[in-house]
Amino acid sequence: MAYNNGRMKVPPPIAAVLLAVAVAGCYTKADVDRLEQGVQFYEDRAAEIQKAVRETDNGLPREPDGSVGGCDSPAGFSPTEILQNMPVNSESRCVGISLVAAALLEGQMLTDDEADDPATLAQQIYGGALKRTAIRYHARVALDDGAAPIQSRAALEKLSTMVADLYKQRHMELIATDKGRQRLRGAMAKIVTSAAELDAMLDADPDKTDTFFCVGMRRFPDGTFKDTNHAILISKNASGEKVVYDPNDPGTPIVCRVQDIGDGVEVTWKCRYRDTGQLTTQRYQVLARETFFRLALAKE
Repeated sequence: MAYNNGRMKVPPPIAAVLLAVAVAGCYTKADVDRLEQGVQFYEDRAAEIQKAVRETDNGLPREPDGSVGGCDSPAGFSPTEILQNMPVNSESRCVGISLVAAALLEGQMLTDDEADDPATLAQQIYGGALKRTAIRYHARVALDDGAAPIQSRAALEKLSTMVADLYKQRHMELIATDKGRQRLRGAMAKIVTSAAELDAMLDADPDKTDTFFCVGMRRFPDGTFKDTNHAILISKNASGEKVVYDPNDPGTPIVCRVQDIGDGVEVTWKCRYRDTGQLTTQRYQVLARETFFRLALAKE
């Protein structure tokens, strides 16, 4: 969600550490120490969960080449098929990737043999996010070289790009005017206030998985930081454990640390950064998707 021109900035109220990054472009030693403690926490927690998964043989299934084939019938697919085939983020497509995944997981698959036009379905996904309504879609998407299963990497790539383009078009409209910029700033100040509120939002979701907008920073292996706007999926499993699906490192649930920080809830995790091979640490405050869309993106 970051842009080179007219990039959205995080307004108050926001965590003091975010303001320090935006103004000074660096962290204090205390900030770094707290970040490292968070990293150690979820690395230890990840090891515990991986051990439990091995012992219970409940690991996520993967195809040898990392892709998932088409389904034999339009009866449906598992969430794993969507999440494993989420395309890698590029050109600020994190919003599109996250919204498509959430929409397909919560929508209704139709059982006839039609194939959806990707542009039409992308509009429905984006509109459904604005109105908070579930979509209806078919088992296949009509691509240039023929119909493809909707859970395939090719179909998800096409849909996520188109949804991201709709978001970016609206974003450019907003930053072009003072009123639009004010709407964005106001929407980004509406943070999820606590871990309890985040839990309640996930519990209210049909599959306990939803898209969230985030504001914060990314730490790179060389120790540098970048203030960033991002979109991710957060999921809550049956045991109450929360995991992140990050479009920069799609396909696997990433153990995260969730903590109250006084003026909001902070989510921290570690993942790869796109296809660069860099392992980065993410530290974000969470915005509610519904609030952000209603206050900023919905047209008057």
